[in-house]
Amino acid sequence: MKKIFIDNMELLVDKYSRDYIKSEVSGKNLIRIKCETIVKDEENDKLKKLLENHSFELSIPDEKLSFTARRGEISYSYTEGNPFKDKTIDYTHVLEIIEFEEIKETKLSQGISLETELAQVKNKLSIIERVLLSKGIISKADLDQMLKNNLD
Repeated sequence: MKKIFIDNMELLVDKYSRDYIKSEVSGKNLIRIKCETIVKDEENDKLKKLLENHSFELSIPDEKLSFTARRGEISYSYTEGNPFKDKTIDYTHVLEIIEFEEIKETKLSQGISLETELAQVKNKLSIIERVLLSKGIISKADLDQMLKNNLD
């Protein structure tokens, strides 16, 4: 059994494995941990709440490894025992924990502002085109020919 900590909650885990997966966002290799742990009663609620967080701190002392993590896609839990008959119930959690990759909102806002900027440039070009045509500086045929020659 291996000892891990999720936000200072100590867990003894079994069936532990560690590998890497490629991020769909950045292409970076992210650490992925798969393991099982058994908790009892109120520890079950505490663990569930920790795993529901957007991210949490994971520490594995044996490997001198710690990083910010998130719950993976295949985490689940099940119960051993009857809550109506047994005094203590064992809750088994099968976990997939993945290194957390923060996606900065500035990147998203930069992408949005780039689209906005492109729309503004398109509008300005349309205005310039209308002015050139309305003042008779260039004909529609000449403008179309210039665009065709420069875009091909």
